[in-house]
Amino acid sequence: MNISDRKNKIKNTVVIASSLLLVAGCSSTGSHAKYQTEQAPVYSYNESTTQAASMGATGTSAQTQTGAAMGGETAGQTVIPLEKETVQIGTQPVNTGGVQLRKVVRTETVTQPVQVRKESIVVERIPAGATGAQYSQGGGGTNSLSTPFQGGELVINLQDETPVIHTQTVPAGSVVVRKQVSTQPMNVQQQVRREDVVAVPIGNTQAITISSNVTASSQNEAVGAAPSTSGQSTGAAGSGAITQLNQLSTTADPTSLAGQTVNISEAKVQRVIGDRLLVLQGSDSAKPVYVVMSQPMPNITAGQTVSLNGTVQQVPSSPTSLGLDQQGSQMLQDQQIFVRASSVTPISK
Repeated sequence: MNISDRKNKIKNTVVIASSLLLVAGCSSTGSHAKYQTEQAPVYSYNESTTQAASMGATGTSAQTQTGAAMGGETAGQTVIPLEKETVQIGTQPVNTGGVQLRKVVRTETVTQPVQVRKESIVVERIPAGATGAQYSQGGGGTNSLSTPFQGGELVINLQDETPVIHTQTVPAGSVVVRKQVSTQPMNVQQQVRREDVVAVPIGNTQAITISSNVTASSQNEAVGAAPSTSGQSTGAAGSGAITQLNQLSTTADPTSLAGQTVNISEAKVQRVIGDRLLVLQGSDSAKPVYVVMSQPMPNITAGQTVSLNGTVQQVPSSPTSLGLDQQGSQMLQDQQIFVRASSVTPISK
């Protein structure tokens, strides 16, 4: 092969290589375009999905906020509704007795005096020639016996008067039935419930502010304070029964004891007000404890020692509803709690 043939062969080889490179480039460009065309819908789908997910999350967030607001919780605060029961008093008529009127007929014997006449005959012989009214001839006329020497007979009838009785109806009086209505005061009692919230600080108490009109309790009081060295609790609002009088008189928040059971075996009566209110005294420094009895107990006097069973209750706005007299109601008005006694028993020493 000469030099000219070699040059032509090399030239053809270069042309073929260039053609192959051009074809390869076109194929690569078409594949890339096809790849982009196939991937575009996927990218668009993912974008739509992301946008839908974002919108769904936004809707969920809005629903959550709306639901939170409907549940009483708003941004930065929680609202706790409180309920209480009120007493509505009315009256209704009930049958308590009556009177039955029945007219009867009684028969009695009545004695009345009456004058009656009775006739009688007296037959006697009188002498001849006798005159006078005593022997005057009766009958006013002649009769068959007056004819001389002529027989005959004469009948003289006798008459008597007999009482004739008849009755007539006359007024003897009447009976009047009249109902009278009188009004008298009456005290009724009813247990009512009232909800309250006790705020217990937890953690950093310096950053917590409790309003004065909200019942506040320390964390120890919420779970029950430990007894003191004298064996008496100093204001613990535990769930056990109250067995010492000073637990009622020395508690910082007496209203926290409402609803607890009282079982005190020995307490001294300081004063008796009326027939249903007792004032019990603990230690010299303790406040008196007021006890309202369900029934009058006149056998309890000041200075006696008694055992007490009952329940702690808050003083109502109107103590007269407890059945107390005016003096007892005024004394109980200034108190926060009292003991509703189920039994008060004197102890003999």
